[in-house]
Amino acid sequence: MMRRRIFSVLPRARSGLRCLLPLVAAGWLSQPASGFALDYEIVPCCSPCPAADNRANYNTGFLSIFPILMRGEEDWLFRSDVELITDFGPDEYHLQELKQFADILRSRGTQLAIVYHPTRGLVHPTKVPKSAKYDFVAASANYRRILERLRALGIIVPDLTPLLNETGKEHEYFFRRDHHWTAYGAERAARVVAAELRRQPLYASLEKQAFTNRRVGIMRKTGTLQMAWQRLCGEMYADQYVDEFVSERVEDPAAADRQEQLFGDALPPIALVGTSFSAPDVSYNFDGYLKEYLGVDILNEALAGGGGYDTMIRYLMSDEFKDHPPKLLLWELPSYHDLRKEMFYREVHALIDSGCDGKPPELARTTRLHTGRNEILFNGGGELKTLRGGNYLLDVQFDNPATHYMNATVWYVNGRNERVKIEHASWIENKGRFMVALRDDGEWKGFNFLSMDLNVEGAPPAASVTARLCKDGRRSQVADR
Repeated sequence: MMRRRIFSVLPRARSGLRCLLPLVAAGWLSQPASGFALDYEIVPCCSPCPAADNRANYNTGFLSIFPILMRGEEDWLFRSDVELITDFGPDEYHLQELKQFADILRSRGTQLAIVYHPTRGLVHPTKVPKSAKYDFVAASANYRRILERLRALGIIVPDLTPLLNETGKEHEYFFRRDHHWTAYGAERAARVVAAELRRQPLYASLEKQAFTNRRVGIMRKTGTLQMAWQRLCGEMYADQYVDEFVSERVEDPAAADRQEQLFGDALPPIALVGTSFSAPDVSYNFDGYLKEYLGVDILNEALAGGGGYDTMIRYLMSDEFKDHPPKLLLWELPSYHDLRKEMFYREVHALIDSGCDGKPPELARTTRLHTGRNEILFNGGGELKTLRGGNYLLDVQFDNPATHYMNATVWYVNGRNERVKIEHASWIENKGRFMVALRDDGEWKGFNFLSMDLNVEGAPPAASVTARLCKDGRRSQVADR
C-alpha cells in the first residue's frame, strides 16, 4: 500500500483548524496509479500564524481587502476589519445625500430599494473566535438601527434582522472561508426581501411571470479568505462543496402570448444592481430566488468585482436605464459598505438626469488638450455670471471614448478650489464622458463658479474635450439670486 504524508490536522482542542500543507497545491494530491490505493497519514500541524496578525503584511491589491484574518470555530475564517465591525451605514450628511439620490430617482418614476445584508459576524457569531472580543449585542443593535434610519428616508429597506445569529440550520448561510453567501443564504435573504417587496403598493403594478428553481449540481468553492490565508501563512484549507441552483421560467403559452401583446420587448420592471453576491455569472442564484418568490422578471445588472458603487454608475450610464427606467431599482449591498463615498453621490445625481442633455448650457467650450494644465471652462470674458455651485453640474466629453480617468480642478470666484478626480473601471462604458454635480455642502453651495482646469500628466488621453456647465434642475438647492 502506498502511504503519503501530505496533509495534517490541528487538534480541535487548540483551534479546530483543518488545513492542507502546500504539497497539495504543488500537485501531490493526485489520482493513484492503477492497482494502488492511497493511504494518508494524519499528524498534528499548523502552528499559529503571526503573519496573519501583522497588518503590514496585507500589502498587495488582493491582500489589502482581508485584514485582519482570524481563525474562528470549526474551520471558519473572518476578516476583523470587515466582518466583525459593530458600526454600520452613513453619517447624517451622507444619509441626506442618499435621500436626495432616492428622491431624484423617484422623480423619474423609479423607487429605490436597498438590500443591506448582514455581515458574516452578525449571521454566524458563534463561529467568531473568542480572541476577537466581538460585541454581537452592540453590532446587532447598530445594524437594526441603520436599517430603520435608511427606511426613514423613504427607501424600501427589507428587515433582514431575522437572519442574525443563525443556529441549527441544516445548511450554512455563508461559506466558511469565503466572504459570500451560499445559495442557501441567498435563498433565505431573497425570501425576506420578496416578502417586503410584495407589501409595497407598487408591487400590484408589476407584470407577473412564474419562475422556479432547481438544483443542478455541486459547487466547489475555493474561498477568498482561505486563498489569502495561504498567501500569508503557507497553509491551505480544504475547499468547500455546496449545492448549486438555477432559475427557470415556467412556460405558459397562454400567459406568454398575453405578455407579448401587452409588453412586447419591454425590459423587466425590476432592475437589480449590486456586487458579486448577486451577479448573474456567479452561482449563488439570488436573483433566481427573487424571481420565484416575487413572480416578476428581473434585469440583473450586478457585476462580480464591481463593488456596490461602480455597478450603480455603470447601470445609470446605460441605455437600458435611460430608455427604460425600471419601476423598482434594487440595490444589493453588504452592510460593510458605509455609503459615505461623496463623489459617488455627485456623479449619480448628474447621471440620472443625463448631465446637460436637453438643457441650455451656461458655459460651453471645446479645447485641444496638451500635457499640463488645460483651462477648459471660464466664467469671464467681460461678463461674470452668477453660477452658484450648489445649483450646477459639469458634463465633460473627451473625443476618445476609451478615456476612463479625469483629473480636474474647479475654481470659484473667492479663490477657493477643489480637486475632482473620477476614475471609471474599464468595464464601465462611459464613452469618454464624465458627469458630476458641483459641491453643494455647507458654504460651498453658495460659491460662484469661476473656471475648470484639466490636469494632464503625460500624454493627453484624447485630442480634445468638450465641457458644459448647466443648471441641475433635480437638486433641491439654493436658488440663484
